[in-house]
Amino acid sequence: MRNKTRKFLSILLCFSMAIGMAGCTKKIKKEPKPKPKVTVAAEKGNAKATGKGDGQADSPIIIGCDRLNKNFNPFTAKSNGDKEVVRLTQAYLVTSDRKGKTVYKGIGGEVRKYKDNGYTYYGPADISVQYNKKKNKTFYKINLDKGMFFSDGEKVTVDDVIFSMYVFCDSSYKGDEQLGRQNILGLKKYRKKKKVKKIAGIRKTGKYSLTLITSGYSDDTIKSLHIPICPLHYYGNEQRYNYKKGNFGFKKGDISTVCANKKSPMGAGPYRYVKYEKKIVYYTYNELYFNGCPKTAFVQIKEMHGILKKAEKRIAQAVKQENAAAQQDTADEQNGGEKSDDTGKNNDDALNHVAEVTEITHGVVDVMSKDITGDNLEWIAKANSNEELSGNQINTRFVAENKFSYIGINAKNVSVGGDGGSNESIALRKAIASVISAQRINMKEELSDKVKIINYPFTSDSWLSPAVEDKNYNRAYSDSADGGEIYNDDMSDEERNMATVEAAQKYLEKAGYKFDENGVIGSVPEKASKTYRIMIENGRKNMLYPMVKKSSELLEKLGIELKIVSVSKKQMMSKKTIKNAQLWCAKTDTSYGFRLSRKYTSQKSMFGMKMPMFSAYLKKTDETVRAERKKKTYRKAFNTILEQAVEVPICQKQRIIMFSASRIKMDTMTKDTTTYYDWINEIQNVEMKE
Repeated sequence: MRNKTRKFLSILLCFSMAIGMAGCTKKIKKEPKPKPKVTVAAEKGNAKATGKGDGQADSPIIIGCDRLNKNFNPFTAKSNGDKEVVRLTQAYLVTSDRKGKTVYKGIGGEVRKYKDNGYTYYGPADISVQYNKKKNKTFYKINLDKGMFFSDGEKVTVDDVIFSMYVFCDSSYKGDEQLGRQNILGLKKYRKKKKVKKIAGIRKTGKYSLTLITSGYSDDTIKSLHIPICPLHYYGNEQRYNYKKGNFGFKKGDISTVCANKKSPMGAGPYRYVKYEKKIVYYTYNELYFNGCPKTAFVQIKEMHGILKKAEKRIAQAVKQENAAAQQDTADEQNGGEKSDDTGKNNDDALNHVAEVTEITHGVVDVMSKDITGDNLEWIAKANSNEELSGNQINTRFVAENKFSYIGINAKNVSVGGDGGSNESIALRKAIASVISAQRINMKEELSDKVKIINYPFTSDSWLSPAVEDKNYNRAYSDSADGGEIYNDDMSDEERNMATVEAAQKYLEKAGYKFDENGVIGSVPEKASKTYRIMIENGRKNMLYPMVKKSSELLEKLGIELKIVSVSKKQMMSKKTIKNAQLWCAKTDTSYGFRLSRKYTSQKSMFGMKMPMFSAYLKKTDETVRAERKKKTYRKAFNTILEQAVEVPICQKQRIIMFSASRIKMDTMTKDTTTYYDWINEIQNVEMKE
C-alpha cells in the first residue's frame, strides 16, 4: 500500500483519461516574441519624470524596500534595495525558467511547462554548453541577440559582455557575482602575472558572439553567467578598450573608474533610471527593451524603513488602546455594566496590525515583501472583504527561500555492529527518521504557510527535484518496515503518533533491538545504543525545536533517548563535531557551491557514508552536463540518500509578497512565481488600473 498522495494522483490520472485525451494531445504554443516599441528618439538624458506614457496608464507602480544606500552601480550595489534599483535597468546575459533551469535558446524563445501551464522564455542570448572529456574542458558558446539596444539607444554588442566579464573577473572586484570564482581558463595567470593581458578562456568570436572556456565542469558556471550586460560606453572607457591588444575599458587590477558612477544606473533593462529624490527612485519606461515596451509607464522604488517604523508605532498605540478598552469592558461586565460602544466598531474601521498592509491600503506603496511572523497572515486576510489572503485590497504570493532545512543522521555513528550500510543499521535510522518525518505534518499545521514541507533533499521548485505529479513520488519515510503505509492524512494527531511509534518499533526489531512485554527496549544489538544526541543550533529558538522535542518524547515511549543539545554555529562546524555527530539540524543552500559529493561523501561531510561506489556516482552526477540525464541521476541519488536514511528533508522557509489589488490589474501580474522566477521577470507586462 502506497501513500495517499500517490493514490490521489492515480485517481486523478484515471479521471483525466476518462473524460478524454484532450489534455494529452494539447500542444503548448510558443508566445510570439515581443518587439521593442521605438516611438521616440532614444537619446541620452531625454527621459523625464513627468508626462504621459505611450498609451500606458499614468499611475506608477510603487515598489517598497527596506533601505536605499544610494549605491546604484551594477558592479558595487550590495543592499537588497540598491540591487533592486539596478535590476530594473538591466538585461541579464543568461536567464532561467520557473524551475531554475537555464534558458539556452533565449533569442528564439523556449517553451517550458510548469504546473500544466506552458510558458515561453526569451533572453538576450543563445548559449550552448559542451564538455570535452578528453581535454577536460567545458565550452560555453554565447550568441547575442543582434537587435538589442541599451536604453540610451546604443547597440548592445559582445564587447559590452566582454567588458562586463573582465570587470567581474578583476582582482579588485569585491561584489557578489560569482563569475570570477569559476575555473576559467587562464584566469589565475591573468590575475597574478603582469605581462598576461588576456584571460585565455574568454574568447571573442564575432561582433555578437564569444566562447567561455573552463577547466573541468561545474554547475555553478552557468549560474555565474546570470550577469548584467553593462554598457562599455557608459561605465568603461571606450578609448581604453581594444580586444586584440588586451585592453578592456579600465586599468587592470583597478575598477575604481568603473565603480565611480553610483547614482545613475543604465543598461538594457525594462526601465530608464530618472532620479533619486527624498528616498524614492523614479523610473520611466524603456521602449527599446528587448522583451517589449513596458505597459506601465512609470515605476518608483521607495524606501519604507522610516515609514513602516511610524506605522508600527501607530499600530502599537492602537493595540494598547484596544487592550485597555477590552479590559475595561471585562471589568464593567463583572460589575454588571454594559460593554462600550467602541468594541462594536466595524472591522473595516479597525487599524490593521500589519504595517505593510496599512501602507498598501492607504496607497503609499503597491508592492511589499515581508517575513511571516506571528499572526501576520490573519491580519492580511482581514484587510480583504472576503477575509482571505487575496482579495479586493491585498493579493498575497508566497516565495520559498533557496535553502532547505533538514535533519541529518550520521550513518557510521548511528549504526548496528559498526557497519553503517547494513540492513540493521538502515532499519535503526529509519525508526528514528520515520518518527521525525511524521512531525512535519504538525509543523505545517502550526506554522501554516510560513513553511513549505519538502519530501526530497533539495528545494522543491527546482527542476532537479521530483514533483508531486511525477511517477513514484513519495512522502519521505511514510512506509513501514513491511512496505505498508504508516499513516494517512485522515488520521488525527494522536492516531498518527501511535502509528508512527508502532512503525518505529517494527524498524527497531528489524535492527536487532528486543522489547519487553510493555513495548520498551529490553536489550540492544552490538555497537548500537538506547541514547542518541541531536544537535540543534540556537536551541529553543530554532524553528525545528518543537518537532525535535515531540520526536524525542515519542521515541522515549520505546526506550530510545534522543538528547537535544543546543550548539552554536561555530560548534556545529568544528572538526570534532563533524567526526562525532549522530543527529543534527541544519540548512542546505542550493544557490552556489552545492555539490552532492561535497555534502554527502567528502572528508568534511557529516553524514558518515562510507560507500565508494555511491561516492563515485555522486561525483559523476555533479559532472553531468546533459539536463535530462542529470535529472535522472539526481533522482537516483535522492532515493539512495532516503533509502540509507541519513537525511530527513523538512521544509523551506517562506516569505510573502503583497500587491495592491485595488491599484494593480492582477490578471496582468506574472503567473506562477517561484523561488527562481519572481514577478519582476515579467514586470513589462504588468498594468495599473486607471
